[in-house]
Amino acid sequence: MAVAMAGYFTAAAARQPPIPAIPMLRDFQEAQGKPARAWVKQRLGL
Repeated sequence: MAVAMAGYFTAAAARQPPIPAIPMLRDFQEAQGKPARAWVKQRLGL
């Protein structure tokens, strides 16, 4: 589940255009994706 969430936040922040009504959403998603990716790397021993 954590890998899926890390992937979602990463993909959403990187690939989707900003939403005019919520301009900080992509920044938030990237901020959530960074620690999620770090946790996944640590758990998988990468």
